[in-house]
Parts: sequence; structure tokens; C-alpha cells
Amino acid sequence: MSNVRTIKTSNYVQLHNKAGLDKELSSKAKGTLYTAMALPPEYEINKTTFHQFFKDGRDSIKGAIEELVLKGYGFHEQTNGKGEFNAITLISDIKLTTSAKLDEDELETFVSDVTEELLYALKRIRETGKTYIGELHNTARKKKEEEKKRKKQENISVTENPSRKIS
Repeated sequence: MSNVRTIKTSNYVQLHNKAGLDKELSSKAKGTLYTAMALPPEYEINKTTFHQFFKDGRDSIKGAIEELVLKGYGFHEQTNGKGEFNAITLISDIKLTTSAKLDEDELETFVSDVTEELLYALKRIRETGKTYIGELHNTARKKKEEEKKRKKQENISVTENPSRKIS
């Protein structure tokens, strides 16, 4: 399971105006971004427990984080190494798709702490043109639900004996 890290542009909760005024973001995504940015910089947000800060459930908040990434306010890459799934997820109050166009010196004017993770994310965004690399949360959930239905159908058809005659 991956943890989410924030990329702060300051030491206090101040969001860039563009994130707050972006009509493409839902209020849930904006609230999730605000809450993530309100936490201390060293706090690693675990996607499975972050929902404890909200009235919404786990899947709802995972969806909000996914929305932020898909709209450019983050980066997610899922990798599979040695039988384990690892992922990096970053969220920011500025669009990383815009930041990817900046060189490292220009980037430091916006972001006070340019980390290796951020540089990696921006490099991958430049290479792929994508902010989300891997399977989307909702897609994965739907696949699991379909697999359960298929298995349930298989169990039903195995227990039925069509050759049996009822008299």
C-alpha cells in the first residue's frame, strides 16, 4: 500500500489560489488537498487511514486523491517489484503538469523543499505526459467486484445439477 506525501510551498496552510479556484476540482478534492497540506511536512499520509480525518469513507477519500492526481495536482506511479506492489503518490497545491515544464532553479521559487521524489515525478510527467501511471482505484475496485460476481456465478452453476429430474 502506498503512502501519500505532500509537496508544500510554505510552512503554514496557504494554498495556491489556482487550486482553490479551479472549477475542474470537486469540493471533496479541494477539502482533501487542504487537509493534506494542513498536516506537518514529515507526516506520511496512508491512503487506508487518511479517511479518519473526514466524515467520508476510505473509498471516497481515495477517489478524491485520485481526482487530484488526474487533474494535475499530483503524481502517482504504481510499480510491481518482486511480487510486491509499490507506489509513489505526491499531491501539491500547484499543478505538477505546469511545474514539469520548469527547470530545477525555477522550481525552487515555487517549492521550498525540492525532494528527489518530486524531481522523479516531474521527470516521469515529462516522459509520459501522464500524472497517473498504474491502475485507477475505481477500475481496480470494479474488477474485484466483477471477479466476485463471476466466482459466485461459477459456484451456483456447479451446485446445480441439470440432469436431475424432479417428479
